[in-house]
Amino acid sequence: VVSSDDESHQPKKNSKNSKKKSKSKKSKKQRKRKQSTSRSDSRSNSSSERTSGLETDSSPAAPRKVTYHSLTELPKDTKDNLRREVKWNIKRMPTGSQLDINKTFESQKDLVTKIIIPALFKVLDTNAYPVSEGVLYEMIHQRHRHQREDLLKKEKSESERTEETKRKHGNSRRSKKRIRRTNMVRHLQLLDDPIVSKLKKSELNPIMLENAYHSPEESEVDSDNDSNENRIVIRDIKWRSDCLRMFLRDYLDVLFYQQTVDKRRRKRVFDNSQYAPGEETAPLNAPRWTRSGYKGSMLSIITGELKKYRENDDDDDIGHHSRKKPKSVEGIHNVK
Repeated sequence: VVSSDDESHQPKKNSKNSKKKSKSKKSKKQRKRKQSTSRSDSRSNSSSERTSGLETDSSPAAPRKVTYHSLTELPKDTKDNLRREVKWNIKRMPTGSQLDINKTFESQKDLVTKIIIPALFKVLDTNAYPVSEGVLYEMIHQRHRHQREDLLKKEKSESERTEETKRKHGNSRRSKKRIRRTNMVRHLQLLDDPIVSKLKKSELNPIMLENAYHSPEESEVDSDNDSNENRIVIRDIKWRSDCLRMFLRDYLDVLFYQQTVDKRRRKRVFDNSQYAPGEETAPLNAPRWTRSGYKGSMLSIITGELKKYRENDDDDDIGHHSRKKPKSVEGIHNVK
């Protein structure tokens, strides 16, 4: 049985409960609105980070797998694709985060290591490009160097550009000569050559790896020719020994051109009236037998073998079968 007093108070309790329920519903709706707005904000922020020009912040990058630590280790296709990605993403960066081609790379190293490389790693697919910071550093350095070279080239006069082109062609001819002789040395090593077999790897490697041991070849106008065509003038290097000169010119070169046709278009002329300019000092690691003034055992070995070779010039043998055109050794005729 409910008293009249209880009946009179009952509606008041119901009204209070309804108010509490309405308040809780409102608070739930507000919380949902806040959550939805925060989600939309986070989505918009993440999308803006992907598309707003590579924002550069200092937050640490997530750990990643690294397979390649040097640019030379990358397969060609991967390297080309990565180069395009790096170039495109750098162009999208804010101007203040890009390298200035009017300044040296050295003066902007901090910008590269602290801003550009971390920003690139945030947008690159590290599964497709598992590279270290060093790979990107090399790639950015190369790009900046080429851009500066193009800029400086445009600022040079016509005569300066001609001289630079001439210098580059000279370096190219010198490199080809070194590679040709290197291939010949490797071939002779397989044949147990009487001269090459007497030299240690440490005595041969500098000659096979460095252009400095091989005389430069300069393009000059042939004054003896009415057509004024260019010829290649070869001048000796002052610090080189007679031993090295005979080994390169009278031995390796003669053997090589006995085995293949000389396809060089311009004639070579040896100018013994003067030494090559700017070539006065020997490399620090130059073996003793390559330096001027050497009179040791290698000189007598080379002189003796050359004497035998000249005496038997009509025969097919000079102590080994190197005069016969090799069939099993690849690469010896790559450079003419």
